[in-house]
Amino acid sequence: MVISGEVRLSVSLVLFAIAGIIFWRFRYYLATDEWIRTFGEPLQAPRHVFIWFLIAIGLCFVGAFIAPSPL
Repeated sequence: MVISGEVRLSVSLVLFAIAGIIFWRFRYYLATDEWIRTFGEPLQAPRHVFIWFLIAIGLCFVGAFIAPSPL
């Protein structure tokens, strides 16, 4: 079964979009320590944030693997 390049590219872009939403949702945990101390946020991210970052990074790798030629 052959899947067309447009479908693979669409799926890849959707995976990158989901990863971007995850990174945007937890963007405060990507900030520098100085910025976090300014606003009084906790210095260490909870475990569920780390797991979501791993999921987002995995989605980026899968998205790049699905459609390598258009990228």
